[in-house]
Amino acid sequence: MATARQTIALAGVGNLGRYICEEFVASPDFDVVVLSRDAAGKPWMKNLDLTVSQTDYTAASLTKILNDSKASILVSVINLIDPSYVTVHAELLSACRQSVACKHLIPSEFAGDCEKYPLRPGYYVNTREPFRQMLREQRDVKWTLVNMGYIMDYLLPQSKTHMLPLVPEFPIDAEKWHATLRGTGDEVQSMTRARDTGRAVVELCKAKEWEPYTFISGEWTTFNQAIKELESYYGTAFSLVSTSYPLMHAITQVLSKADEGFTFEIALAQVEEMIVEESFTFPKEKTLAQREKYLGGMKFMSFRDLLKYAETVDKV
Repeated sequence: MATARQTIALAGVGNLGRYICEEFVASPDFDVVVLSRDAAGKPWMKNLDLTVSQTDYTAASLTKILNDSKASILVSVINLIDPSYVTVHAELLSACRQSVACKHLIPSEFAGDCEKYPLRPGYYVNTREPFRQMLREQRDVKWTLVNMGYIMDYLLPQSKTHMLPLVPEFPIDAEKWHATLRGTGDEVQSMTRARDTGRAVVELCKAKEWEPYTFISGEWTTFNQAIKELESYYGTAFSLVSTSYPLMHAITQVLSKADEGFTFEIALAQVEEMIVEESFTFPKEKTLAQREKYLGGMKFMSFRDLLKYAETVDKV
């Protein structure tokens, strides 16, 4: 007997959210409802088998959509670095709690190890952590925080991915062949291809249970190793600049004490510290065990294979 299709509600479908959306649409197990302030949705959605539902992101508006669509899971990829993150996600959670069937929520995390380093980067103190506490204090909605490390696509030329450039936050600029290393460059980082993240979230939504923290990683590597791989593959050398951890930490402290309030420069400095602290590095044994238990043992693409694959397609 065939398993009944579930309906997934998706919030935030730019960049990484696009990959997650496309993988849900490609799955035979799910129908997709995209939550959007724009009734027309994104131009790339035009030929996809999905429904766009306009919302103002209030609980009342969201609850109606969840009930009308019979959604059972809500996935958010709304990435905000200020307290508006809490406001939006509180409405999403409230809608799930009030809905008839949507009792599973994956909030927008998709970054470093938030189990071991819950307050990294520092702006999570006023964004992610307050909402995590809301999740812990209720019992109506099941949830999991997905950790995926750095997105491997940022190691490719921008023309090969739907991900928008992340320079200077991401240390390697594959367009200009320039790298700004934080620390030694030998610190281990977990990295995952964006589309593999989408595939993993699809598999996770098939699982019968969730843990509070879900780890996915396509590869454990270092930025020095990534640079050597790129130089070997393309036969081009990078120009390198390095920044020591003490200097980075000092910059973060000075910026944080300035009178300008929270700025992009502060956020960038906080993320740079995470690289050296290996906050983007996931416990390998636990990550691989969860891959088998919750992700059906899915195969992830290595960086070397991603380089080869990128030559065969317009966008990875």
